[in-house]
Amino acid sequence: MQSKREQAKQLFDRGMTLVDEAQPALGIRSLTAAVELYSEHGTRHEHADALRELAHANVDVGDLKEATRLFESASQTLQGEPEGRLLALILLDLARLLTKQERSSEAEPHARAALDLFRDKRLDDWVASALIALGECSEPTVAPEFFKESLEIRKRLSDSDGALVALTRLGSLAVDMQEPQEALDFFTQAIELPDAKSSQGFAHVLNQRGLALRLLGRVAEALDDHCRAEEFQRATAAPGLSSSLNNVALCMEELGRIDEAIGYMEESVRLLQRENEPSLLAISLENLADMYRVRGDSEKANRCVSRANRIRSKLEG
Repeated sequence: MQSKREQAKQLFDRGMTLVDEAQPALGIRSLTAAVELYSEHGTRHEHADALRELAHANVDVGDLKEATRLFESASQTLQGEPEGRLLALILLDLARLLTKQERSSEAEPHARAALDLFRDKRLDDWVASALIALGECSEPTVAPEFFKESLEIRKRLSDSDGALVALTRLGSLAVDMQEPQEALDFFTQAIELPDAKSSQGFAHVLNQRGLALRLLGRVAEALDDHCRAEEFQRATAAPGLSSSLNNVALCMEELGRIDEAIGYMEESVRLLQRENEPSLLAISLENLADMYRVRGDSEKANRCVSRANRIRSKLEG
């Protein structure tokens, strides 16, 4: 006969399999049962690990409030535990999730605690990840120092993917700070990294560099980058194609190629409808309406505006 702890392990493994098979709702049921059994019959480490995976499954189904509660519970379960790696991972997860919810002031102490634990364990790869998380929830004036330290670690580890992430964060921050030339330099460094083209983030960096070029008034060069991003995404199925199409369309509009611009923006709208991205869909519809007006098609423009307004009304409750 199975012990309660063995039952918990079986439920945990089944839940993880279901989550890996893109069935998070079913995985949540098994993981919840595992958490309940581990709370009474497992070690603190097993209980916290199950809580962490249950939190990730809740993120997958969009329940960020429940995921936050579960990460907090997991971290409390491990307080005082001498082996700090799992606690550091949970604190890092919690910091990232709070930042995603625009709760940066709450995220910062968790990111710092995770960083300290990773440093104590001399886990340089995770130190670099925690530095990115800390930069993302810090004030813009201090965030660059964290991103730059992460970049140096990634370079030392010959980790091109990690270096690309750090350079992208530095470039995006420079855009936010209205420093497009500095942003352009960071994005160019990222694009020129060894193996950059093998990264799923390559198209995103191209789009970001295109944005910096547009801010500098170099629209034709920006269009080249946005087109390269689009081609990369079509060839590799990398995410973000609708964003690239939107960017291509905006550049073409600025260059006076309005019919081509409308074609790209219409495709962006179709993609966003399939991807169920209402906020982005509303923005693309408004962009498309502007383009229709330029072409003199006020009827289509008005229909786009009406659709965008209906979407925003639903989002606002």
